[in-house]
Amino acid sequence: MKIMIVTIKQTLIAFGLLLAVTFPAFAQSGNPVLPGFHADPEILYSNKTKKYYIYSTTDGQPGWGGWYFTVFSSVDLKNWKDEGVMLDLKSDQVPWADGNAWAPCIEEKLVGDQYKYFFYYSGNPKTGGGKQIGVATSDSPAGPFVDLGHPIITDSPTGHGQQIDVDVFTDPASGKSYLYWGNGYMAGAELNDDMISIKKETITVMTPEGGTLQDYAYREAAYVFYRNGLYYFMWSVDDTGSPNY
Repeated sequence: MKIMIVTIKQTLIAFGLLLAVTFPAFAQSGNPVLPGFHADPEILYSNKTKKYYIYSTTDGQPGWGGWYFTVFSSVDLKNWKDEGVMLDLKSDQVPWADGNAWAPCIEEKLVGDQYKYFFYYSGNPKTGGGKQIGVATSDSPAGPFVDLGHPIITDSPTGHGQQIDVDVFTDPASGKSYLYWGNGYMAGAELNDDMISIKKETITVMTPEGGTLQDYAYREAAYVFYRNGLYYFMWSVDDTGSPNY
């Protein structure tokens, strides 16, 4: 396996310069595409509905809030329809958490002859302690989603940091799916075939060398993808409240 490590800051700078040179008018057109405050967008193209979907952290709330997730759909990536709240951590829909609904990701899987949707997110456990990662499932990318009823990641394998900013990657070479997460560290594990549990023996800490909060080489938001025979791993540095983020 060949792995290339690229910082998200380098990638975004290069992408921004490309847009500025190639698409000077398009870069400003129609933004913002969603009403209100949203962060950490995750975009899914559904093979079932032939539509695009955006899932995000609902921002603009006091005290590092974020109590629910909304979903928007589109056929052209420009005009978005509000499909409503698809997961509410202040309701009985999520029995184990009551806030800090942050940085979701979603995976579409063909199970038999039906598409299933697996929605991963972080939440603040009602029992206290650090952030944890949960999963909810649905037969539709717009929901309704049913929460598993308990988190699938509860503790840091390093003894520090937060269990947030989850990402799921399905390897096109092997068909296996992997879960990545962590603030202050980066960890990964192989998902079981059910997509709602991990193989605990595969948990691996893979924070980049020098990737500590002290030197800001790694902070959070790992993202893994595959292209032309290479596996790419991107992340964010510094703090979300910093101008250097």
